[in-house]
Amino acid sequence: MKMLGLPGRDPATDQWLQDLLGRLAGAGSDSNVHGYRHWHVAGDPDITYEAGLVADQRVDLVVAKSLGTMVLLAAAQQGFQPSAAVLIGVPVRAYSDDQLQALQQFVGERPCLCIQQAADFTGPFRELEQVLGGSNTTLVEVAGDDHIYSDTAELATRIEAWRAGLR
Repeated sequence: MKMLGLPGRDPATDQWLQDLLGRLAGAGSDSNVHGYRHWHVAGDPDITYEAGLVADQRVDLVVAKSLGTMVLLAAAQQGFQPSAAVLIGVPVRAYSDDQLQALQQFVGERPCLCIQQAADFTGPFRELEQVLGGSNTTLVEVAGDDHIYSDTAELATRIEAWRAGLR
């Protein structure tokens, strides 16, 4: 299985996502975490630029956190078509109406799991549920309000349970 990780804005999410993908990797798995340009040069993230770097990749599963969900949607608009996706900490309150529409379309086209903290300050679970309710997306609420999602063991368990249901 080929997996791609799209981390959050903060460089600390690189190691966090490597740990999570490592917990998900089985025999024969190939995983990679995409590093962002703004981690190495001054400036804000450039979602379109980052999306262009991943748009032509072929992956079975993409795991995206926060900013990574925005990069994922932009890449999908450029032709990126992962077989399945896990979205963690979707920053619903930062999404434009167009991005919310793109999210709804994206999750309607493939199996998706969304994991959201009950009181995530970038968009609590109930707000994400309002946006995606009625879709075939699996929505999972976890405790928390800090947008950090530090328990990679719990996340991996929930992702593996979801993946098992897809088989």
